[in-house]
Amino acid sequence: MDERLIGGRYRLRDTQASGGMASIWRAIDERTGDEVAIKLLHPHLAASDAARARLDREAAALGAILHPNVVPVRELVVDESGPAVVMDFVEGASLADRLSEGAPMAEADALAIALEVTEALRAVHGAGLVHRDVKPGNILLGDDGRTRLIDFGIATDIETDADVTALTATDDVIGTLRYLAPERLAGAV
Repeated sequence: MDERLIGGRYRLRDTQASGGMASIWRAIDERTGDEVAIKLLHPHLAASDAARARLDREAAALGAILHPNVVPVRELVVDESGPAVVMDFVEGASLADRLSEGAPMAEADALAIALEVTEALRAVHGAGLVHRDVKPGNILLGDDGRTRLIDFGIATDIETDADVTALTATDDVIGTLRYLAPERLAGAV
């Protein structure tokens, strides 16, 4: 257990998930007692201007979306640990975790998840954004019965960020190949 204090108020507890760019931590807001989720860049990326810009962009993207099927951002903090996005904590598991159990999913459950993801994407697109990495690992099934779309790390602004390689090396395609839309592979979004 890591007990670091992030932003002078968020006490890290335990890692919930880890990806190529960052880890998600369960933390306690010492001012309010609330349980929160902290997205913290991996130490080797914390000094990277490109990684910091991507995290800033993710926080701004999420901050623009107020929808029950998208995890809300509370704030972006920067301290000696680097930049971190503070979000509401949602108890649950990803759709990828649920599917890995191997048991068939009831049709009604699958439909409910699909409808809630569709509503989240409608809100995302309404805010002028494209998520660009919709996959089972980025769909959170909350213990409260609500589905949430998470991880906006490679989202793009439809109007101003048409260059999908803006924060990556030339000709790199970011996202999860297995779930990429043909438009992404063609460089359209």
